[in-house]
Amino acid sequence: LPMSFKDKVSGLSGMAEDHLIIGDGDCVVMDGDIPSINFSESIKDCLYRPWRTSVIIKLMGRPLTYNFLRARLLQRWALKGPMSLIDLENNYFIVKFLLEEDMQYVLTGGPWQIAGQYLVTQQWKPGFNPKEERVTHMTAGCYGKNWQSDWSYCQG
Repeated sequence: LPMSFKDKVSGLSGMAEDHLIIGDGDCVVMDGDIPSINFSESIKDCLYRPWRTSVIIKLMGRPLTYNFLRARLLQRWALKGPMSLIDLENNYFIVKFLLEEDMQYVLTGGPWQIAGQYLVTQQWKPGFNPKEERVTHMTAGCYGKNWQSDWSYCQG
């Protein structure tokens, strides 16, 4: 879904640079073997704001093409607002939502399957590294001969 003109002009797109005011002490340059910059909590909050309605997803199976996955996610989720899909490494993606209710729906409405593969979801977090991240739990449908459950919380 494309972003509406109203959302673009009202600033609901979450552009951090629109609200970024750097004051004394908000950033400290550290010299050393590897130079670095430390930001204050208020600057970090401003930089993280556009990502607060984002979800990290991982396909548990073979890789799917970006366009195929995006089309299937839009079809499966039937969102109320637009979303952006960002391809990361190791079969991870970031899904960035305009509406918090869409994010909550995706996080709590599972288990999700796309093309027969489970989709693991977690809320976006600063410092996420797809090379180092490991899936430790997921929601899955469990069906047996004498019982049926829509979800089961599995840990490994």
